[in-house]
Amino acid sequence: MAKLKERCYTAELLHGMYSDDVNYAYISFMYPILTEINRVNKLFESKDADHTKLYDELTNLVDSFVTKIVLPTQKVDVFTQNIKDFVDKKCYLGYRFESFVSTMREKGLPRNEEEMIRNRCIQFIVQLVNELKNRLPENLKLMKNMKRISVDCALSHNKEPITDLILHFNKNQEYIAKVDEQWRQIHLLKWINTKNTKEFWYEVLDFEDIAGENRFEDLATFAISS
Repeated sequence: MAKLKERCYTAELLHGMYSDDVNYAYISFMYPILTEINRVNKLFESKDADHTKLYDELTNLVDSFVTKIVLPTQKVDVFTQNIKDFVDKKCYLGYRFESFVSTMREKGLPRNEEEMIRNRCIQFIVQLVNELKNRLPENLKLMKNMKRISVDCALSHNKEPITDLILHFNKNQEYIAKVDEQWRQIHLLKWINTKNTKEFWYEVLDFEDIAGENRFEDLATFAISS
Protein backbone atom coordinates (compact mmCIF):
# COMPACT_ATOMS: atom_id res chain seq x y z
CA MET A 1 0.00 0.00 0.00
CA ALA A 2 2.85 2.37 0.90
CA LYS A 3 4.56 1.65 -2.46
CA LEU A 4 1.31 2.26 -4.30
CA LYS A 5 0.86 5.61 -2.55
CA GLU A 6 4.47 6.51 -3.33
CA ARG A 7 3.98 5.69 -7.02
CA CYS A 8 0.77 7.72 -7.10
CA TYR A 9 2.53 10.67 -5.52
CA THR A 10 5.41 10.42 -8.02
CA ALA A 11 2.98 10.20 -10.92
CA GLU A 12 1.07 13.18 -9.57
CA LEU A 13 4.29 15.14 -9.13
CA LEU A 14 5.42 14.36 -12.68
CA HIS A 15 2.00 15.21 -14.05
CA GLY A 16 2.18 18.56 -12.28
CA MET A 17 5.62 19.27 -13.71
CA TYR A 18 4.60 18.40 -17.26
CA SER A 19 1.34 20.32 -16.96
CA ASP A 20 3.11 23.52 -15.93
CA ASP A 21 4.40 25.29 -19.06
CA VAL A 22 7.45 26.79 -17.35
CA ASN A 23 8.54 23.44 -15.91
CA TYR A 24 7.99 21.78 -19.27
CA ALA A 25 10.13 24.45 -20.94
CA TYR A 26 12.99 23.62 -18.56
CA ILE A 27 12.50 19.90 -19.19
CA SER A 28 12.56 20.51 -22.96
CA PHE A 29 15.82 22.40 -22.53
CA MET A 30 17.50 19.85 -20.23
CA TYR A 31 16.44 16.65 -21.97
CA PRO A 32 19.07 16.64 -24.79
CA ILE A 33 21.76 17.81 -22.37
CA LEU A 34 21.13 15.04 -19.86
CA THR A 35 20.84 12.51 -22.69
CA GLU A 36 24.31 13.43 -23.93
CA ILE A 37 25.82 13.35 -20.43
CA ASN A 38 24.32 9.91 -19.89
CA ARG A 39 25.72 8.67 -23.22
CA VAL A 40 29.29 9.76 -22.40
CA ASN A 41 29.00 8.47 -18.84
CA LYS A 42 28.09 5.02 -20.19
CA LEU A 43 31.17 5.08 -22.41
CA PHE A 44 33.41 5.58 -19.38
CA GLU A 45 31.64 2.75 -17.54
CA SER A 46 31.82 0.37 -20.49
CA LYS A 47 34.55 -2.26 -20.67
CA ASP A 48 34.21 -2.41 -24.45
CA ALA A 49 34.65 1.31 -25.18
CA ASP A 50 37.68 2.36 -27.19
CA HIS A 51 39.75 4.05 -24.46
CA THR A 52 41.83 5.89 -27.05
CA LYS A 53 38.71 7.90 -27.97
CA LEU A 54 37.52 8.79 -24.46
CA TYR A 55 39.50 12.03 -24.37
CA ASP A 56 37.75 13.25 -27.52
CA GLU A 57 34.35 12.23 -26.15
CA LEU A 58 34.97 14.12 -22.93
CA THR A 59 36.27 17.32 -24.50
CA ASN A 60 33.60 17.22 -27.22
CA LEU A 61 30.96 16.98 -24.50
CA VAL A 62 32.25 20.15 -22.83
CA ASP A 63 32.63 21.93 -26.17
CA SER A 64 29.07 21.03 -27.19
CA PHE A 65 27.74 22.81 -24.11
CA VAL A 66 29.99 25.82 -24.59
CA THR A 67 28.84 26.30 -28.19
CA LYS A 68 25.21 26.36 -27.03
CA ILE A 69 25.66 29.69 -25.25
CA VAL A 70 28.66 31.27 -27.00
CA LEU A 71 28.76 32.89 -30.44
CA PRO A 72 30.48 30.73 -33.10
CA THR A 73 32.94 33.56 -33.74
CA GLN A 74 34.19 33.35 -30.14
CA LYS A 75 37.01 30.93 -29.39
CA VAL A 76 36.81 30.11 -25.70
CA ASP A 77 39.23 27.98 -23.71
CA VAL A 78 37.18 26.98 -20.66
CA PHE A 79 40.34 25.91 -18.83
CA THR A 80 41.89 29.37 -18.91
CA GLN A 81 38.94 31.70 -19.52
CA ASN A 82 35.68 32.42 -17.72
CA ILE A 83 32.81 31.29 -19.92
CA LYS A 84 30.55 33.93 -18.32
CA ASP A 85 32.50 36.61 -20.20
CA PHE A 86 31.48 35.18 -23.58
CA VAL A 87 27.79 34.32 -23.09
CA ASP A 88 25.39 35.24 -25.90
CA LYS A 89 22.09 36.07 -24.17
CA LYS A 90 20.21 35.57 -27.46
CA CYS A 91 21.62 32.09 -28.03
CA TYR A 92 19.57 29.27 -29.55
CA LEU A 93 18.74 26.75 -26.80
CA GLY A 94 17.65 23.76 -28.85
CA TYR A 95 14.69 22.86 -31.06
CA ARG A 96 12.50 21.39 -28.30
CA PHE A 97 12.96 24.39 -26.05
CA GLU A 98 12.60 27.06 -28.75
CA SER A 99 9.50 25.41 -30.22
CA PHE A 100 7.79 25.16 -26.87
CA VAL A 101 8.71 28.71 -25.83
CA SER A 102 7.33 29.92 -29.16
CA THR A 103 4.03 28.23 -28.28
CA MET A 104 4.12 29.83 -24.84
CA ARG A 105 4.71 33.20 -26.46
CA GLU A 106 1.62 32.73 -28.63
CA LYS A 107 -0.36 31.99 -25.45
CA GLY A 108 0.77 35.28 -23.92
CA LEU A 109 4.09 34.56 -22.19
CA PRO A 110 5.37 37.92 -20.84
CA ARG A 111 8.72 39.04 -22.30
CA ASN A 112 10.35 39.42 -18.89
CA GLU A 113 9.32 35.88 -17.90
CA GLU A 114 10.79 34.47 -21.11
CA GLU A 115 14.04 36.32 -20.40
CA MET A 116 14.09 34.85 -16.89
CA ILE A 117 13.60 31.32 -18.25
CA ARG A 118 16.35 31.81 -20.85
CA ASN A 119 18.76 33.28 -18.30
CA ARG A 120 18.23 30.34 -15.97
CA CYS A 121 18.91 27.90 -18.81
CA ILE A 122 22.09 29.76 -19.73
CA GLN A 123 23.24 29.85 -16.10
CA PHE A 124 22.59 26.12 -15.88
CA ILE A 125 24.99 25.51 -18.76
CA VAL A 126 27.60 27.88 -17.30
CA GLN A 127 27.44 26.01 -14.00
CA LEU A 128 27.47 22.63 -15.76
CA VAL A 129 30.58 23.51 -17.78
CA ASN A 130 32.36 24.69 -14.63
CA GLU A 131 31.36 21.51 -12.79
CA LEU A 132 32.57 19.31 -15.64
CA LYS A 133 35.82 21.28 -15.85
CA ASN A 134 36.45 20.78 -12.13
CA ARG A 135 35.61 17.10 -12.26
CA LEU A 136 37.74 16.24 -15.28
CA PRO A 137 40.33 13.59 -14.48
CA GLU A 138 43.68 14.84 -13.24
CA ASN A 139 45.31 12.60 -15.83
CA LEU A 140 43.56 14.42 -18.69
CA LYS A 141 46.89 14.97 -20.46
CA LEU A 142 47.61 11.26 -20.27
CA MET A 143 44.14 10.52 -21.69
CA LYS A 144 44.92 12.82 -24.60
CA ASN A 145 48.23 11.05 -25.24
CA MET A 146 46.51 7.67 -25.21
CA LYS A 147 45.01 8.63 -28.57
CA ARG A 148 48.43 7.91 -30.04
CA ILE A 149 48.05 4.16 -29.61
CA SER A 150 44.79 4.06 -31.56
CA VAL A 151 44.75 1.77 -34.58
CA ASP A 152 44.67 4.78 -36.94
CA CYS A 153 47.81 6.26 -35.40
CA ALA A 154 49.58 2.90 -35.13
CA LEU A 155 49.18 2.19 -38.85
CA SER A 156 50.09 5.69 -39.99
CA HIS A 157 53.42 6.14 -41.77
CA ASN A 158 53.84 9.58 -40.18
CA LYS A 159 52.92 8.71 -36.60
CA GLU A 160 54.22 10.35 -33.46
CA PRO A 161 56.61 8.43 -31.19
CA ILE A 162 55.15 6.97 -27.99
CA THR A 163 58.35 6.94 -25.92
CA ASP A 164 57.15 9.74 -23.61
CA LEU A 165 53.90 7.82 -23.08
CA ILE A 166 55.82 4.68 -22.09
CA LEU A 167 57.99 6.73 -19.74
CA HIS A 168 54.88 7.77 -17.86
CA PHE A 169 54.44 4.14 -16.82
CA ASN A 170 57.96 3.97 -15.32
CA LYS A 171 59.35 1.44 -17.79
CA ASN A 172 63.10 0.84 -18.04
CA GLN A 173 65.22 1.99 -20.96
CA GLU A 174 65.59 -1.47 -22.50
CA TYR A 175 61.83 -1.97 -22.53
CA ILE A 176 61.24 1.48 -24.02
CA ALA A 177 63.78 0.80 -26.78
CA LYS A 178 62.10 -2.53 -27.67
CA VAL A 179 58.58 -1.06 -27.77
CA ASP A 180 59.77 1.97 -29.73
CA GLU A 181 61.32 -0.28 -32.38
CA GLN A 182 58.16 -2.35 -32.63
CA TRP A 183 56.06 0.83 -32.87
CA ARG A 184 58.13 2.00 -35.84
CA GLN A 185 57.57 -1.29 -37.69
CA ILE A 186 53.95 -2.13 -36.89
CA HIS A 187 52.54 -0.35 -39.96
CA LEU A 188 54.73 -2.36 -42.34
CA LEU A 189 52.56 -5.47 -42.00
CA LYS A 190 49.02 -6.00 -43.28
CA TRP A 191 46.45 -6.38 -40.51
CA ILE A 192 42.80 -7.48 -40.59
CA ASN A 193 41.21 -5.61 -37.66
CA THR A 194 41.88 -2.01 -38.64
CA LYS A 195 38.60 -0.44 -37.53
CA ASN A 196 38.58 -1.21 -33.81
CA THR A 197 41.59 -0.38 -31.63
CA LYS A 198 40.96 -3.09 -29.03
CA GLU A 199 40.47 -5.82 -31.62
CA PHE A 200 43.54 -4.61 -33.51
CA TRP A 201 45.88 -4.89 -30.53
CA TYR A 202 44.57 -8.36 -29.65
CA GLU A 203 45.27 -9.40 -33.24
CA VAL A 204 48.80 -8.03 -32.87
CA LEU A 205 49.19 -9.92 -29.58
CA ASP A 206 48.26 -13.18 -31.33
CA PHE A 207 50.61 -12.54 -34.27
CA GLU A 208 53.28 -15.12 -35.13
CA ASP A 209 55.89 -14.93 -37.87
CA ILE A 210 57.14 -17.95 -39.84
CA ALA A 211 59.39 -18.85 -36.90
CA GLY A 212 56.41 -18.88 -34.54
CA GLU A 213 57.54 -15.72 -32.74
CA ASN A 214 55.72 -12.46 -32.07
CA ARG A 215 58.05 -9.54 -32.59
CA PHE A 216 55.30 -7.11 -31.54
CA GLU A 217 54.40 -8.76 -28.24
CA ASP A 218 55.82 -6.01 -26.00
CA LEU A 219 54.05 -3.27 -27.94
CA ALA A 220 50.72 -5.10 -27.99
CA THR A 221 50.92 -5.91 -24.28
CA PHE A 222 51.68 -2.28 -23.47
CA ALA A 223 48.81 -0.99 -25.65
CA ILE A 224 46.29 -3.41 -24.13
CA SER A 225 47.32 -2.80 -20.52
CA SER A 226 47.58 1.00 -20.80
